[in-house]
Amino acid sequence: MRSLKSEASVADDVRGGYTSCMPLVVGLHAYGTWERMAVDRISRIATPRHNHNVSNMKVNGTPNIYVVGAQCTGKTTIVKNLEDYFSKTGNLPPVITEVARTVLATHDFTAADVTNPSRSLELQRLILHAQLNAERTALAESPWFISDRSGADPIVYAMRYVGESGAASLVESNEWTGLRLRMQASLIIVCEAAEAAGTWIVDDGVRLIPSDVDDWVEFHRQFCAFLTEQDIDHVVLPVAIGSHQDRVKFVIERWEGMGAGP
Repeated sequence: MRSLKSEASVADDVRGGYTSCMPLVVGLHAYGTWERMAVDRISRIATPRHNHNVSNMKVNGTPNIYVVGAQCTGKTTIVKNLEDYFSKTGNLPPVITEVARTVLATHDFTAADVTNPSRSLELQRLILHAQLNAERTALAESPWFISDRSGADPIVYAMRYVGESGAASLVESNEWTGLRLRMQASLIIVCEAAEAAGTWIVDDGVRLIPSDVDDWVEFHRQFCAFLTEQDIDHVVLPVAIGSHQDRVKFVIERWEGMGAGP
């Protein structure tokens, strides 16, 4: 593999600043003991700390929009709805989708491999690299993009199904250095997984499906905890906001609040 950019050079590619902290940012208070210890350990190994005050900062330029979270939380639906919205405004950027599915198909992995430690780490490493390449391609076409999933996804999956050391190796990678910096300058929407929306869990034959609602909700908590520990501000899109129109409005209001849009 050819060498990737250093953190300093990648920082030059990020459209300045960090996202301002939004309501509903989820921390570690609702998190299990083992998972809290694992996230803390990984963060101490590989997370640089900053003294910036993110609460009063806005992004210079148009922030990217990442829609992330657990399976079956409506991520792909809202990305498609955002695509429709921006098409109508004449401001449609590149839309990154199907990164994980493409890796699964290209490298002969299956959903079952996600939970197989001997296969999962290599799968997540490939997804992390593919996400980086997809973002580079998008930014070669436009100053900003919308992404269904992010570089955080494979790391959280590795935390759950490979273990601390495997996840730490991804956090320490050059790929994550660049992806993390870009996410810090973007709007991160985490689609909530909650007991009230348990009927959303549907097996499409491709995705890894949670074993039950509790497993689903725990993944959501773990995802938010990882973002928090990596100094990546994020906003939870509650399941209580159910209509497509209201969910798009929720995202656009926060995106414009970062200085984007008209």
